[in-house]
Amino acid sequence: MRIIYPHKISSEILDVIFEAREQLVIVSPYVDFWTRISNDLKAAVQRGVKIDFYTRLDSNNSGSWEQIEGLDIKPRLVPNLHAKLYFNEQFGVISSMNLLSTSNNSSIEIGCKTDTPEELKELNNFVNTFVVPYETDERPDESDIYLSKAKFSEALANYTGTKVFYRDGMFNIKTERDTFFLSIDKLYNRVNITAILSGKQAEMYPSTFSKFNHSQYFECILIVGQGKHYNQVLATSAKKLSNSFLDKLMVREKKELIHEISALITIISEFKKANN
Repeated sequence: MRIIYPHKISSEILDVIFEAREQLVIVSPYVDFWTRISNDLKAAVQRGVKIDFYTRLDSNNSGSWEQIEGLDIKPRLVPNLHAKLYFNEQFGVISSMNLLSTSNNSSIEIGCKTDTPEELKELNNFVNTFVVPYETDERPDESDIYLSKAKFSEALANYTGTKVFYRDGMFNIKTERDTFFLSIDKLYNRVNITAILSGKQAEMYPSTFSKFNHSQYFECILIVGQGKHYNQVLATSAKKLSNSFLDKLMVREKKELIHEISALITIISEFKKANN
């Protein structure tokens, strides 16, 4: 095999696709096709090349297999897939590069190209031994796919039955009776949720809120208003998020956060209602 330098990797992969006449095997966990590669794959389909396209099975990766399906190619889904390789009946490329436009445009990648029939046979053996046996027909359920695509505010509004909008640097979560304010501490990637309390509710908070507050996800404290400031309950997530941009959270993390926010809103609303 010979090393392929970053500026030549995408062209070598394109050659694999362009020169395929019988067989084309693509193993790319994540894809985001640019125009040239889409056109070359369409051409391969049209000339009858047998294409085996393996990509990663992940709730957050539905966009990859949908793009593959959009080219009339059936995606073959493999959990935990991380390998990237591309070969036809003549030669192949192993690379760190996914078929992502961002990787093509800006990432520093490395690759190598097969030089002998023996090396090409090894690529086939690798796919048949370590990729094919783990292929599955199962897909994430529709709710997980929805969460992977939807904006966090939209998903939260649908789950909680509230109105959610962004204003003054924070999300406003509006129920029938109350408004909650959600912000992100971007230094620590923690969620803060505040709600305004009346004077009576602030007085009752120390003695009665604990029986309502069963959340282990949020830590709640009372902030007594001074001067023209309102009394507030402040809830801070004990768990640090993986990203300060809520739209970019992984499905599992987004699902947990939305569930916990919904539970917290219910807890605080019950407390406020009981102490009107």
